[in-house]
Amino acid sequence: MAHENSTSETSSFIDISDIFSASEFLNDDADIVFDNFEFASVVTGLLLQPGQNQDDYIGFLPPDNGSLQWNIRDDGVITNWRNVQEGDSIKFSANQQGNYHVIGEQEIGSDSFSKLDDLIFRFAPSAEANIATKTAFFDDNHYAELFGFEANQTVKNQLNDISLGITNSAAQSYAVGQAVGISGTEASVGGDLNISTPVQGAVASGAAAVTSNSVALTEGTSFGGIFGNTIKNSQSDNLSLNAAADLNAVADVTSSLSSFADTKADLSHALVDADAHTRVGMKLPADGGFGLLLDPTNGGFGIANIDMTGGGDVQMSADVLIGADAGAKSTEGRARAIVEVSKVSGLEDSASVSGDNLDIKGISGAELSSTSYSDRGNAESKVSMNESMGILARMDDEQELMNGGTVVGDSDSTPYQAGGSLSISTGSQLKASTRSVIVGDGLQDAFEIDGFDQAISDADLGEAFGLFSEKPMGLKMKAADLMDLDIESDVDIYTTANATLGNATSSSSIFQNNGAYNANISAGSNGLIDADALTQIITAANTVVGDTEASGTALNTAAIGSSQFSFPGLEAEIDAVSGSIGESQAISTSGVAESSLALSTMGINGINSGGVVAKVEGAELINAVATSTGFSESAAVSGSDSRDLVSADTNQSALGLNDYSISTDNSLEITSIADIESGATSIFGTTTI
Repeated sequence: MAHENSTSETSSFIDISDIFSASEFLNDDADIVFDNFEFASVVTGLLLQPGQNQDDYIGFLPPDNGSLQWNIRDDGVITNWRNVQEGDSIKFSANQQGNYHVIGEQEIGSDSFSKLDDLIFRFAPSAEANIATKTAFFDDNHYAELFGFEANQTVKNQLNDISLGITNSAAQSYAVGQAVGISGTEASVGGDLNISTPVQGAVASGAAAVTSNSVALTEGTSFGGIFGNTIKNSQSDNLSLNAAADLNAVADVTSSLSSFADTKADLSHALVDADAHTRVGMKLPADGGFGLLLDPTNGGFGIANIDMTGGGDVQMSADVLIGADAGAKSTEGRARAIVEVSKVSGLEDSASVSGDNLDIKGISGAELSSTSYSDRGNAESKVSMNESMGILARMDDEQELMNGGTVVGDSDSTPYQAGGSLSISTGSQLKASTRSVIVGDGLQDAFEIDGFDQAISDADLGEAFGLFSEKPMGLKMKAADLMDLDIESDVDIYTTANATLGNATSSSSIFQNNGAYNANISAGSNGLIDADALTQIITAANTVVGDTEASGTALNTAAIGSSQFSFPGLEAEIDAVSGSIGESQAISTSGVAESSLALSTMGINGINSGGVVAKVEGAELINAVATSTGFSESAAVSGSDSRDLVSADTNQSALGLNDYSISTDNSLEITSIADIESGATSIFGTTTI
């Protein structure tokens, strides 16, 4: 059964009683649990099962169709819409009363309904779902079914074919692109080999509409300098670049991707939406890119999946900066701007051997931003990234490195080996900002979820590393002589949500900013390690009438993480400095204001568990510094209708040197500094802090 909608947010809804018209299968205390959301299809409304032939499937894979939402009528009045989440369930009892448990949230909530007619569903499509309607199916049928779902127990089969549909937006724009300097190429020369590959990529989409929805989706599949081939496991025969003398390979990659959607209404209370979505390294287009695009997508990278050998000096240099932004503006409906990035890497699953000196550089960077504005409706601005890696080495299913060195199957499994000195430069350079603004009208409109008008800003940058290996102490680097390691990792996140009549929510988060994790570096004599890691997060939520919530989280900021270093010369120096700065502020004139901040910072932070030990051998000087500064503030003149509350919380920790095994046959000087400045302020009765 399909249900057609007129627009994404003025959509009509489907009654649960329509789905369960044959109510004989609703037994006492029967459960319906929603699952298999990952494989909901785009066009047919049927589920795309794992391993199923995709010849008749038109759409992105895996599909991101939007949100199935539920509501309960209260005396015929529709109140708050909630997203159905994986694992949510409906429980029925003999008298047709029941509770809907929202398991996907932090707290399990429930709402009761007296009859099936009170429980209703609707579908809020994503930008991808709107774009997917541009198919022959839509041309023939004037709508596209966008969602299917499953349920367990006795009603599973009846729900397999249920889908909600939607007509497409009047203004739709889709742009996809990739830029890779060198791919699938080998070279072998008797002299010097010099390779330079500057790569620049720009992809943009824009859409504007009057009294109709507008949707813009920009896709960047892969942006990189040098790509060898797809590595399946540690036994793969990798492509290589070889020089009898010196080898120099330099990749400089930059990109700029953007999307913008604008919609206006020339009719009073015509609820129209603007959706802008920018993605990097997430998916191929629905048509697969006609075989012209790298498959799978590889996000942003400098040098990946290739071996390099030189009889003299070898230089492998990769500097990557991915730029992506999204903007959305609506006068009468929802404005949603989303930026998603899968990963950015400098040197990825590569290897190098030099006859003399080896100079490797892997810098991963991203600058991401989203902005949304709505006069009357929700404004959502979100930025997310999975990972940023300067130099990384992944594992295969057998727990071996995907690329353990230039010799396939080498039991030594050392990706980087220098016949002379080894110089390493790495780090992650990340900036993210989100901004959402609403005017609002203080009323709940038909298209809104969970209450009144809302300004929502969220930035989540996942994990950032300089050196990283999935295998414990698996990123091995060896030098016959000196070893110098320079790490510089900086993360800067700023989020703000502003409302006049409505709620404001702002959050900033990163799980890890770590200079070196699972690296194993051995010098032939001495060396110098200079590592710096800094994380700064600022998040603010402000409103006149409504509730505000601001939260900031920056965990595991470490200049040097769990790794192993060896210096037989006994005169190595290690300087590791890390810092975190955080500020969270929530202010409301009339409403609840809640603010929270969590920071953890380490200069040198290791592990000493079983066979995995973080250690330093042969150093004469170790300096570890960790500083943390954080403030959480909240203020309100008066509370909401339900309660008076202002709250501010901070949770901070700093460790200078932690969980390392250190040994030397000579003298050693250790300096470890930990410094915290922390504050939490909440004021009720004024917005002046």
